[in-house]
Amino acid sequence: MSNTSKGLGKRGSKLWIQFLVNQKHGDKLSKCIIQEDNGISKIKWLSPLKQEDYEEYMLNSDIILERIRSEGVYIDKNMILNFWPSQSPHWDAIGIYYDEQNIPGLLLVEAKANIREMNSKKSSVPSSFRSQQNTLLIEESMLNAYDEFCSGPNFASWTEKYYQLGNRLTFLNKLKSHFPVKLILLNIVNDETYIKCSFEEWQDHYRNVFAEMTNTRNLPSLKTKNIDIVYYNGEFAQILDSGNFEIVEIEDNLLKIPSKFVQDVIRKIMDDSLSGITKLPADPNSFKSQFGSSFSPRKNEDKKNEHTICDKYNFIPSDYLGECCETLVAVCYNGDDFDERLRQGLNHVIDNCYNQNKYLYFLTTQWDINSIRKYRDKILRALEIGVELHFILINGKTAKEMPYL
Repeated sequence: MSNTSKGLGKRGSKLWIQFLVNQKHGDKLSKCIIQEDNGISKIKWLSPLKQEDYEEYMLNSDIILERIRSEGVYIDKNMILNFWPSQSPHWDAIGIYYDEQNIPGLLLVEAKANIREMNSKKSSVPSSFRSQQNTLLIEESMLNAYDEFCSGPNFASWTEKYYQLGNRLTFLNKLKSHFPVKLILLNIVNDETYIKCSFEEWQDHYRNVFAEMTNTRNLPSLKTKNIDIVYYNGEFAQILDSGNFEIVEIEDNLLKIPSKFVQDVIRKIMDDSLSGITKLPADPNSFKSQFGSSFSPRKNEDKKNEHTICDKYNFIPSDYLGECCETLVAVCYNGDDFDERLRQGLNHVIDNCYNQNKYLYFLTTQWDINSIRKYRDKILRALEIGVELHFILINGKTAKEMPYL
């Protein structure tokens, strides 16, 4: 992943690494890595963190060095990192792993969402004397790493074809002589946010890459070099399988819904549906008269504009789940407004739900599958920042019958 700018990723590996590191403290990513490497018992993620606008750090950054040292891995910037110029690679993710004896080690992650991201070459011939010196230092360090990994006439592939992977291998080679370190090559399989690459395509590609770079097509043997190739399923069904996404049919699962207020709204819609659905009023005070004490508009002055959202978009805010929580219900009576309700609801919770528990319910009589897939990047972002999404279908298909699950 070459985009090192701060801020939210829109698609591909940048979006995925932010999602995987930050959702539930990176538990899914940690589990995926631990399944691949039984020498790792647990992982603590240090970057990219949403509270830092997802910054990706160079290893010589004082901020990340302090965090690494605080976990028991000591890196001397002047003594250990002197094999590379000060402008060193930005790492997609940095963590600390612990082995079975609870000994810490450094975990460096390079994430890719498609094969084309693998191709990179060294920059053009430098003009200034300092740039020339930096280039010589880089080439010397990379050549030393190349000699450790293999022998033969293939060094050009490290600089002219797979330069980014070559410099990652160089860092691994230099650092492992000072402390435990592992390089994770994380690959998104069938990424639906950008370009799809199958598991077989990834494996074939890595066999060819390492055949060129290290004279081996035996990918499992890379573990002896402290390299783990890890795959994560990027299909939309896997995005939804995050523990915070649910599709239910109300007749079977009404009691599973945690908010009595939402249950009351659903019951009211069901009653109306017996004589033809009539659109529920958007005015919060009208809901209070229909559902009694189950709903009360917020008294907090900081939230004085919240009802504007409700009036405009037909969202129902509720304090039922507690002072720090909010439930938003989008009522969609047919497929005509489902797309717009979904877009508005996701934008609202993404913009307003940091550091709070948010619940977003979509009540609808007709699904628009294309709309759900269209906004998969927003759904991914909402799940990453802790939103619970519940899609409730009234008098329609069950979750098992949904074509993408």
